[in-house]
Amino acid sequence: MENAWPSLVSRKTFAAVQEGLHARAPKVQRPARMGSQYLLDGLLKCGVCGRPYSGQGAKRWRFAYYISGTLLRDGAGSCSAR
Repeated sequence: MENAWPSLVSRKTFAAVQEGLHARAPKVQRPARMGSQYLLDGLLKCGVCGRPYSGQGAKRWRFAYYISGTLLRDGAGSCSAR
């Protein structure tokens, strides 16, 4: 029911605050892959090239690490991130 009681802030102030909140809100994205065994797969971003990191397994899945998407796609020397 609209205007059932007096408001604490004006509609103009409320709308301005809502607009600011929406502008600063993080972008909601669907996961790149469903069911990945790597928790941060696709969520981490490389500070050098900006591509997302992907989880990789090594030594018959005994070890796991994250690798830059550019390095994964283009090979050694394509991204200087560690």
